[in-house]
Amino acid sequence: MATQAPGRVSVEEAQRQFPRLVGFLEACKELGELRFIASNAAVVFESTATLEKLFYAEIPRRGLYANTSTCCCSGIRAARFEQGTSRGDPARPTYIIRFLGHEKQGEEVVLSLFLSPVGEVSAERVTAWERLRSRFAATDGPLVDVCVF
Repeated sequence: MATQAPGRVSVEEAQRQFPRLVGFLEACKELGELRFIASNAAVVFESTATLEKLFYAEIPRRGLYANTSTCCCSGIRAARFEQGTSRGDPARPTYIIRFLGHEKQGEEVVLSLFLSPVGEVSAERVTAWERLRSRFAATDGPLVDVCVF
């Protein structure tokens, strides 16, 4: 029987702490290649990856982390689905999931995931993004296209 690295927890254990968020992250695996963008006043960090190797770890005195992008689960309140246009070519659509923190009534964007490469996303991946939005996000009211965890 394989053993996990110290601190690692199973998906099931992670779901006991953050059921909706972990379920959402696990469902995001079907989106394929994503561009991760995180920024603050001093830094913009960009990377491309998939969530294929996503795992969870309990960090003492810090809590549960989802590791591919190393997100502290307790710091994420919601996710907002957005469609936009590429800055490089306004004719090309973008598909974005923005993770929202707890600041400013949950409107602080702590991480953005763009289907990548931007503007060149297959119809199958757009369908997966739309399916995820339909499954998790509100369809009306003030929280339309938002999934609250």
